[in-house]
Amino acid sequence: MECVEHAYRRAHERPTAAKAQHAIADQDSRRHSQYAASTSQSEAPVHQESYNKRLILVDAHALLYRSHFGFRAQRLETAGGEDTSISYGFLSTVLRLLEIQEPPTHFAVVMDHHGKTFRHEMYTDYKAQRPPMPDAMKLAIPKIQQLLQILGIPVMRVAGVEADDVIGTVATRAHADGFVVAIASPDKDFFQVLRPGLQLLRPPKKDARDGAGIVAGFVGYNYDAFKQEFGVEPWQWVHVLALMGDTSDNVPGVPGVGAKGALSLIQEYGTVESVLANADKVKRKGQREQLSSTEGTQKAQLSKRLVTIQTDVNLPPVRMPWEDLLLRAPPEERLAQIESALGELEFRQHAQRFAKIWAAMRAAEQAAAAAGVAQ
Repeated sequence: MECVEHAYRRAHERPTAAKAQHAIADQDSRRHSQYAASTSQSEAPVHQESYNKRLILVDAHALLYRSHFGFRAQRLETAGGEDTSISYGFLSTVLRLLEIQEPPTHFAVVMDHHGKTFRHEMYTDYKAQRPPMPDAMKLAIPKIQQLLQILGIPVMRVAGVEADDVIGTVATRAHADGFVVAIASPDKDFFQVLRPGLQLLRPPKKDARDGAGIVAGFVGYNYDAFKQEFGVEPWQWVHVLALMGDTSDNVPGVPGVGAKGALSLIQEYGTVESVLANADKVKRKGQREQLSSTEGTQKAQLSKRLVTIQTDVNLPPVRMPWEDLLLRAPPEERLAQIESALGELEFRQHAQRFAKIWAAMRAAEQAAAAAGVAQ
């Protein structure tokens, strides 16, 4: 990995006098970093005075499902017959994110907790059409949680709160505290939280590892890239979703208003409220009738509440100190346990890649200590 020691040396706050001395070098490294995709080209992030705090939040369940279906044609098994497809695919994703240039200083895998949330209380049919979780997923998730714990990778699960709201709150809070933030998820709902310094990493439609806009095999959407593609501001994405609905979550939307129609209406009128207020001016008859009706209005308003990601969850697991998400190499005494866990799964390449990452972390920590950088 390029510049890993330099990256981790800057993962901690410098004394005030040192900040000015490193400002030019810091800006130069940003130009060569894959994290540069998170920064708007039109304006500098408001809160990101330095570039030494970098957080990645992983939407675990969405990516676990991708791993499950990605190996649908040919499953991976150990010599003993254990299906390791989901674990292998998910850990591959985690490794790619840890190996990016410059690597994250803070990291969390965010998982959904069992049980219903306020959205189910608001709308009883929320996610009602989803098929049961595949048995392979049910078996894999506890093992992956245990494996992440052994590896020392922070995991967040909050009872009664969807992973989307945990991610939205932590990402927004981190951004306000000066982090450069990336959310790794295929979920388009996260477009709504984009801002300069906070980007979304979405899996490409086809497998891609390199090229413009690709970060660790993901397509990087920053504030500017989103505006250029969709022609609206990120905060307006909630209004687009409210009109078009979301079949994956059983969010109704307004009948007759699809994705293109919703985007066009928000481009013209700006918000759901403005669209409803000007429903009589909508050109398409079917859309005009639905938006003018009581049912259409109620569905639009309900859908907006359902698709809005909460960014102000005020629960202890979400309001943890940032040190809890700081990436550290596992202590020497845990390495044998890690080697055994990965060995049982026959993840030899993964073990080698983790070992390189941790070696770089230790070297950086030693260099930082020798330089007198505060930990």
